[in-house]
Amino acid sequence: MPLDPESIIKKCPTPLPTDKDRMDWVSQYSYAEKLCSTYKTILSHIGRPSKNFQGRANEVDSVKESLLKKRMRNCVLIGSAGVGKTEIIKAAISSLSTNDIFLDMDLASMISGCTLVGMFEQRFTDVVRAVAQANRTHKAQICFFVDEVHNLFRVGKSDQYGTMSGGEILKPYLSEGSITLIGATTYEEYEKYVKADKALLRRLPPLFVKGMGDEEVAKIVYGFFEKKIPMAICREIVKKSHEIDYLNNPDCSLEIADRAMAKSKLYGETVSLGMIDGIMELMKGGENA
Repeated sequence: MPLDPESIIKKCPTPLPTDKDRMDWVSQYSYAEKLCSTYKTILSHIGRPSKNFQGRANEVDSVKESLLKKRMRNCVLIGSAGVGKTEIIKAAISSLSTNDIFLDMDLASMISGCTLVGMFEQRFTDVVRAVAQANRTHKAQICFFVDEVHNLFRVGKSDQYGTMSGGEILKPYLSEGSITLIGATTYEEYEKYVKADKALLRRLPPLFVKGMGDEEVAKIVYGFFEKKIPMAICREIVKKSHEIDYLNNPDCSLEIADRAMAKSKLYGETVSLGMIDGIMELMKGGENA
């Protein structure tokens, strides 16, 4: 069934003042929908951030600034796992006054089924080329978000999937501006796969996401669970979270609080320091498993 132009226009985050702008956005959004239908497991529209997302204003603004540049609007967020890189990107995109259309590219699905040499290279080239061609002829741009973006520069080069990495395929498109890429990865993977390539580094500048202060994390936990956990206990959760080595904040504190809320619902108890201590024993046991 054909898409209704008026229903499509309602999805545009900014006003479309002229008929030309309206036709351009409807055409590009319809094409993005077609791509998502064709590559069902690979491409999808980016979801919104958690309704209780807060903080990280500087990082969100930095992503928005990158996307509002006129040339090479790409960037990669770099930080430890669990610090909220993906949520920052979602928050930036959802609050950005632009007609651009953002698609999430799932690299695991892109690689899945590539059993012969060159299959990943061909599949990735088909997607990128299709979007680049559409972007060259439209004011509204289709942009990619790739989580664990380092895999894009690792897979395909001299392995069973192909002869060129996704990064090598992307370079000319990033340079001419027909593809916009926002990525996320860790410090270690960035050093290993991105920073070593100077040409790639120029096209994909880093935005570093540092750890948050304890009070800011406590406020996130307090807001995320809609003030159902007292602020004093939120602060204690954050304090104890530093005993867990395999998770980073705010992810670690949110996990502790989430387990506490689940116990509260299951046993009809209020969240207490004793409950938090019990959860900590279980989580630290998993650390040594």
